[in-house]
Amino acid sequence: MRSPRAFLRARSQARGDKAIEDLKAALGQLGIDEAIPEPLERGLRHYTRYEVRLAAASIVALWVAGLWSAAAFGLLARAGTAVAATATNLSTPSLASVEKIWNERGPESFWIASLMLAGAMALAALVLFLIASSGFFISSMLSGSPTAYRILGTRKGWYPALIYRPVYHATQVIVKCGRAIREHGEEKVIKVGEVPTVSAQARDDIQKAHRLRGTIAPFGRRKKVIRDHTARVAARLQEIEDDLFRTPDDALRMLATSWLSIAERYAEGRIGALLDDDLSTVEPARTRIRDRLRDALAVALTVGTVFFTASLELPQAIEGYVIAGSAVAVLILVYGSKAVLDRRVR
Repeated sequence: MRSPRAFLRARSQARGDKAIEDLKAALGQLGIDEAIPEPLERGLRHYTRYEVRLAAASIVALWVAGLWSAAAFGLLARAGTAVAATATNLSTPSLASVEKIWNERGPESFWIASLMLAGAMALAALVLFLIASSGFFISSMLSGSPTAYRILGTRKGWYPALIYRPVYHATQVIVKCGRAIREHGEEKVIKVGEVPTVSAQARDDIQKAHRLRGTIAPFGRRKKVIRDHTARVAARLQEIEDDLFRTPDDALRMLATSWLSIAERYAEGRIGALLDDDLSTVEPARTRIRDRLRDALAVALTVGTVFFTASLELPQAIEGYVIAGSAVAVLILVYGSKAVLDRRVR
């Protein structure tokens, strides 16, 4: 009778073999006469080997992040309530009392007290920030974040499996393309329609390559360069997907070839050269979550600006111009100056 460890090892080996066989079959159906690159195969096997553990760790990390965030929020709410209660019991100092303290103790004591108060407030804010961010860091570490383990300086165990998630999702797109190209009629239309859904997940992973690959420092110029490149690669893939319902067979082959190149180069660590295409004229794609957060911030700032302007009780002759100017300022602040030019062109 096999031990549990041997059983799990055999199951993970079987998952890896199946993933490789599915990829080979898809390449054959697409007419792509290329052997699976060794770095790609190694990364795919590495991910499938620890996929189950990674999913379990992600669930635990989600619970840890939730509980930690709830504790940090409760601590912040309690501290805010205590400060509000203390402020309510204190009387607002008059200008005469402040001037009296200034004259009796001198400006030096006044400024020292002010600096001590500011330092105490800054320290409290720092402690609350560390509490909140440490929960996020712990959850990232549990879920196998390569960036977290890069900061800790360790690469032991199965945690780096998350590094190869883009490789796995890229191969899933190729498999979907292979299954779609062999179908006919209505079934082909349905299978082709499934490809963009799978590709969207893979594109999101590629746009996070600066974090997932674990080779880029969290802060620095290289991160900006890599993010721009991966955003252009994602936009190029979207352009290919636009042809799926015009020339499906050609688009499926081109899409699969592109994803094969991307997966190989990502596995090799060449995240700054994922495609050979000229991407200089391609408009970088944006991540969906970032766009939604940016839109929500723009709405919140605009509404707040309108209410603030209304509270000033300005003359009606200029109130409209102030609101319009504030809206433009919010637009530039959130979206950048290019956003105004884009809307002028439209």
